[in-house]
Amino acid sequence: QLDELTDSLRSLLTTDNDAVEGGELDLNAELMTARQSRLESIAEREAELGKATILQTQIADRGKMLSSLEKQPYWFNYLAAFTGSVASTLVMHPVDTIKTRLQVKRADDDSLDDDNFMSLYEGLDGNILKEGPPSALYLGVYESVKYSLLPLFGPHNVLLVYLLSGAAGEMVGSIIRAPAEAIKSTVQSGMASSASEAAAQVFGTPESRANVLRAWQASIWRDVPFGAMQLAIFELIKAYILNNENIDFDSSTLLAEALIGAFAGGVGAFLTNPFDIITTRIITQTVEEDEEG
Repeated sequence: QLDELTDSLRSLLTTDNDAVEGGELDLNAELMTARQSRLESIAEREAELGKATILQTQIADRGKMLSSLEKQPYWFNYLAAFTGSVASTLVMHPVDTIKTRLQVKRADDDSLDDDNFMSLYEGLDGNILKEGPPSALYLGVYESVKYSLLPLFGPHNVLLVYLLSGAAGEMVGSIIRAPAEAIKSTVQSGMASSASEAAAQVFGTPESRANVLRAWQASIWRDVPFGAMQLAIFELIKAYILNNENIDFDSSTLLAEALIGAFAGGVGAFLTNPFDIITTRIITQTVEEDEEG
């Protein structure tokens, strides 16, 4: 009986040893899997750390830039906006001339068939007056209103702050833009040969001055929504890029801001284009009536 008990114990021990050896193999496999998983996790952490480092550098660079901008005198915002607006106007004025001629084109109008490229720069002085000073006021008022409203509305209502600030800036800028646009559009449409002649037509009679007022009222429906949407979209896109760690794009560079600004302006212009056509036709309609009279 003792031998039988011994054999039984040996059999159980052998079974236990086999189980232990199998468990060690399973344990080694689990360790290898855990080690591989840990290596993958480390690689992911390193990638996340790299992105975080880049993001931290971008935030630090932007902080330095904003700090240096805050040291600039307050009038620098107006000068920068004026300079940028004049530069963009010089580049885009031919496109604006084509747009204006298309908006007021009549069946017998062959102004678009003019092969003289320089004719596309007609009304440039009026366009600079239309874009330069109003843009300076627009950005200056926008910055002032934005920094005044942010403490009141808090970080959770930044979109509303951007919309209100942009709308306020455009409302002030439109006071100068409306009469300058009347002069510019009159020259571009071929209804006046110079800015001085256009100014005489636009402001020469009580009826024409009243028409400028009507054009300004129509332009409010274009400029205020455009100004609100343009800067709101611009600010939101930059904030989204900055706060999204999966986007590897430096939105603080000059090229990036130009691309984002162009997209934001394009969206705003597309949505407000009907009111732009109405404003242009109100302006040129009076000139036509004055010529007939």
